[in-house]
Amino acid sequence: MPFLLWMGLLFLPLLANPIQEMQILYEQAHPPSLHAFLTNLSPQRQQILQLAQSVAIHILKQFKASTPKERAMLEAMHLFSTLALLELIKESMPDSPEVPSFSKTAKQIALDFSQINAFLYTPLLQLQQHGINPFTHIEFIHHYTNTHACWTPDCLNMDEIWQDTDSLEVGVYNDTPHKSPALIHLFQDLDTGLSVYGILNRLMGLGDDSPTTLVVDFSQALGDPNLATLLYQLLDYHYFQSIHLAKMGRAYLKILAQLKSAPSQIESTPEICLYPSYLDSKFLDLCLKSFQNPSKTLIQRMQKKLKEERLITLDYIPCLYDNPHQQIQAFKSNNVLCLALQKNLGREFQ
Repeated sequence: MPFLLWMGLLFLPLLANPIQEMQILYEQAHPPSLHAFLTNLSPQRQQILQLAQSVAIHILKQFKASTPKERAMLEAMHLFSTLALLELIKESMPDSPEVPSFSKTAKQIALDFSQINAFLYTPLLQLQQHGINPFTHIEFIHHYTNTHACWTPDCLNMDEIWQDTDSLEVGVYNDTPHKSPALIHLFQDLDTGLSVYGILNRLMGLGDDSPTTLVVDFSQALGDPNLATLLYQLLDYHYFQSIHLAKMGRAYLKILAQLKSAPSQIESTPEICLYPSYLDSKFLDLCLKSFQNPSKTLIQRMQKKLKEERLITLDYIPCLYDNPHQQIQAFKSNNVLCLALQKNLGREFQ
């Protein structure tokens, strides 16, 4: 179990109490949608918003913000999670008066919330721990996704990619009686990733007939319309992370049963190898061989990624960074895949 998630689980009892109170209040208000809850005054709305904002998020306490702009983004990260929690509360409501019980208990929601926060913020915390400003990176990814023609969920066919990945996961799960720890880890993160993707879509109002998004509704309910700008930046960053995980999972699960095709797949999609903790030992060996003796296609693919996205990580730990001074920065690493990338890509940029 990842350390940051384990730390979050220690606080589950503290999380469950306010969540249970929010569930009861939300059921009393009985809004037809989260949009209606946020846009219509009710006796319960302010109580629920205050409770949701008071919920401690352990991982966010580890971020260091030193400027007003960074502190504003860190606060927005907390409020982004607050909005996600409201979505989880809403989803737990009974479907009908005939079935009055919540679909999830407060403890189950607290567990989901802890897993989602670890999923959302661990990559950013890894950047900070390696000297990269996470707030600047969020802003860069927001700019990147808004200046590249095909980085909207619809253009990327993200629904289709996640559906394919989910179907492949079910197939591999059923066909693999003895699952390795790495495969179990991948399944767990794909499940969390799919859940997060659904939340992102609902916050954006995709498939909803409401005139405004939940991001705008939430910002206005808090009396801070400017908050929406920061929340949209976070949405772009989290969509960016989501599509990379979904694509990696789909590509890897497709070739698990056909390792003979792995070398050509790695050459055309080397990003699979950037998540070594999800890969079995045989596939890792193939990744290492490909990275130590890279083809021209592989090098060009990774060069393009570094040039456009400015960062290559392995298991979200920085390996190569095109820093703000336009210098290629290689991070100290014991990871043989990272070392091979640094050796071969670094040579190309010299």
